[in-house]
Amino acid sequence: MNIEILYVADCPNLNSARQHLDTALQAAGITANIRQTEINDADTAARLDMRGSPTVIINGRDAVTSDARAGSLSCRLYAAGAGIQGAPSVDQLTEALSRDEAPSG
Repeated sequence: MNIEILYVADCPNLNSARQHLDTALQAAGITANIRQTEINDADTAARLDMRGSPTVIINGRDAVTSDARAGSLSCRLYAAGAGIQGAPSVDQLTEALSRDEAPSG
């Protein structure tokens, strides 16, 4: 499984996104190649389907469905439970991992 975390410089939610992702991967028993990529311009953000920072891409797809516009370099907000947070929740990532898990072998 290939995972990429797209983010802007000084993103205050990058560490939370990575921690939530690591927790979700461990809970699911999945091994993945994880790359963190700093995005500096809107053209690159649009090409990579970044919808705000941080965006987690699993096997080429945004882990969390969003109406946000691709190419956004702003902070991204995620609806989780009864609130809003700056990184996808462990539950959101676990669901995305199970949906996008590549067949082994």
